[in-house]
Amino acid sequence: HHTVRVALTGKKEGYFAKFAGNPTELAETAAHGWFHRGQPTPSLQNPRGTPTRNLRPAQLIHCISNHDQTGNQAFGERLNHLVPAAAYRAASAILCLTPGTPLLFMGQEWAASSPFLYFTDHHDELGRMVTAGRQREFKDFVEALDQTNGPPVIPDPQAEATFLQSKLRWEELSEPDHQPSLTLYRELLHLRRTSIDLRKRTRQNCRAERLGDGVVGLLFQESIHSGLLALVDLQGGHHWEPSADPFAHLPPGWEWRIVFSSNEPRFGGSRSSGLDFSPARFIFDQPELLLLKPFRAS
Repeated sequence: HHTVRVALTGKKEGYFAKFAGNPTELAETAAHGWFHRGQPTPSLQNPRGTPTRNLRPAQLIHCISNHDQTGNQAFGERLNHLVPAAAYRAASAILCLTPGTPLLFMGQEWAASSPFLYFTDHHDELGRMVTAGRQREFKDFVEALDQTNGPPVIPDPQAEATFLQSKLRWEELSEPDHQPSLTLYRELLHLRRTSIDLRKRTRQNCRAERLGDGVVGLLFQESIHSGLLALVDLQGGHHWEPSADPFAHLPPGWEWRIVFSSNEPRFGGSRSSGLDFSPARFIFDQPELLLLKPFRAS
């Protein structure tokens, strides 16, 4: 979560300062399960975390959103409220395909429009203290915002309206602005469940590396002629050339071909062409996850 959040938003306040959000960090997290495994952090210069080598990937819960991280936003913004749609799709795809167990926050799968505000139902003195504490917590944040129309008001945790605003709008499941995201999640979880290469979620079956400047590769491979290769660029603007990289090398007569893109029109994207072909260079003009399979060259 923290690596993806920093990569997509660029915000590094508080505990996010311990993360760079770069492709190397993302690759290491995907490979090991979490990032800090005993290395020093920039702010503390002390070893942080423990190794994960004795843990199975299924034991490691991964997310790109949860109730804490959303509710702790001043106005309860979900990740899909904060980043471009293509970036949200790419982050969703890598979450669902990595070996760890994915956690989906309610409404995440259809890019819900409703916020998830911090709401409480305390009585009397405790309720007043919670309201006052919330205002103090975000005082500096509010002062930094554009106040042309007056200072924004942090929603009162004790107000019933705060709770009601946070309720999911289930009618969105079939609406044009949300159905493509739901289709993406359904397709990704179907692949995770049915693909032979993705179902075997072991450390030996998944390699993750940074490829070039901004691309992360995840190779799910049991033999030299099989497997799946996921390429993800969370920010866009990068490329990868198979012939110039020993990662995911195929024997003569074989080539990688695109079979899936997080930016297909059915998911709300614009990649209307380019599937089932094998370019010499895979170019990411925007955030995207591509899934490749090896084919015999014709």
